[in-house]
Amino acid sequence: MIDFSEDHGCFNSTAYTNDSSVGNKMVAVARGSCSFSEKAMMAQKYGAVGILIVSAEKVGEPAVNVLIVSTD
Repeated sequence: MIDFSEDHGCFNSTAYTNDSSVGNKMVAVARGSCSFSEKAMMAQKYGAVGILIVSAEKVGEPAVNVLIVSTD
């Protein structure tokens, strides 16, 4: 797992372009700034096998959103 949770993983993200080791790994990105599908497209473009979308808000119980993208 590569932790990009300080970055939103959107089209204007610098996290993917600054880290060439994304291929065949999961990435964690922060929630917000763009749609979940945009985050998934960016992760897929750089070869990630999946993404974990992390909510940085400290309200109530921790929330985890999982989006599974098939390359088939």
